[in-house]
Amino acid sequence: ADASRVAIVNPPAAGVLREIRADLGSRVARGTPLAVLESSAVGEDRSRLQAARARAAVAGANHRRQKDLYERGVSALREVEEAQREWEAAKAEVASASAALVMVGTAEGDAGSYILRAPIAGVVVRRTATVGTLVDLDDALFEIVDTTTLWADIDVPEAQVARVRPGQRVVLRVDGLPGREFHGT
Repeated sequence: ADASRVAIVNPPAAGVLREIRADLGSRVARGTPLAVLESSAVGEDRSRLQAARARAAVAGANHRRQKDLYERGVSALREVEEAQREWEAAKAEVASASAALVMVGTAEGDAGSYILRAPIAGVVVRRTATVGTLVDLDDALFEIVDTTTLWADIDVPEAQVARVRPGQRVVLRVDGLPGREFHGT
C-alpha cells in the first residue's frame, strides 16, 4: 500500500473498549464508527462543559442586568465592564471544553463514552483491540489502508531497464491468483 494512504488509529482519550463495530477486512468510509470507548477523561470534559455553560448563562444574565442598571444611571461603567469580562471568560471556557470534546470526536451527551471513527476510507487490515481492554493514547487499535491506489515492487532485468519509463502501462500476474491480471501504470 502507498504509505501516504495508510492510517494507524489510536484512541484520542484513554479508556475501556466497550464495543467493536469494524473488524478485519471491513470496508469503511471516512467517519465510519470503528469502536465505542468509555473514558473518565471524556466524562470530566463533558462535566466541565456543563459547568462552563451554566457559568456563561449566569455571567450573561449578570452582564445584561449591569448594562440595564448602567443605562438607568444606577450602576457604574466599571461594573458593566467587569460583568462583560466575566461573561467573555465564561464563553471562552465553554469554547475550550467544547473543543476538548470535538478533538476526541464525540458529540455531547451525559456519559463518558465516545465513538472512534475511521479517519480515511479503506479496508481494515489490522485490529488489535478486544472488548473490555483498557487502552491508552499510544495503543494502535486499527490499521486502515486505502486500496484505491496500490504499489507493486517489480524486478526488471538489467538488460531491459532502458525500455522502462514513468507512465508506462504495466500488467501484473500473481502466482497466487492464476488467470487474473492487474493493470496499472
